[in-house]
Amino acid sequence: MHLDSIKRLTAVILMVSTMMSCHTIFVRHDMKKMYGREVSFPTDMQCIRGIDSVGADMVSFENDGFRYVRYVDSLVCSPCKISHFPDYYKFAKSYGDTLRVIFVIAPGRADSFTLPNLIRSKKFPFDVFIDSGHQFEELNPFIPESENLHSFLLDEDGKICVIGNPVLIPGLKKLYENRIRHIDQSDTDF
Repeated sequence: MHLDSIKRLTAVILMVSTMMSCHTIFVRHDMKKMYGREVSFPTDMQCIRGIDSVGADMVSFENDGFRYVRYVDSLVCSPCKISHFPDYYKFAKSYGDTLRVIFVIAPGRADSFTLPNLIRSKKFPFDVFIDSGHQFEELNPFIPESENLHSFLLDEDGKICVIGNPVLIPGLKKLYENRIRHIDQSDTDF
């Protein structure tokens, strides 16, 4: 009886490790598709900065240095993600003017009407774009569905150079810092 339990446990461990290694392969594949790609921004998104609405046509996406982009799609709870914005403010503040923070939120239908007021009430000092038409995803089909890959750093040319969320994954913070401060590292090697 005890031997059967050990066999079952071993089988479960093997299945889980196989599934995890397959997941890792897919993540690496998705990341390779993203690195070096230029990110496009729709021009008709609503932009909120602090308590003000700013027309997206008034906001430049031109090459203005490093940009940290956090994309929140309609599959996740937009208000839940907004509650974590203060953590990003602390992250961005440590870089001063060398890093611009951009949030692109593609809200679900239920959040579309309440989201602008919620964002204004938080008075965040960075650009929060509301992509009600879900055009960001259409313009950038190389960005996978995995929420883990919806945070990335754009270099001076608007191309993805680091992938991952430095606020949630402390080890990535150093990688972002090195890249922003132009310390040469091979961050695209797998």
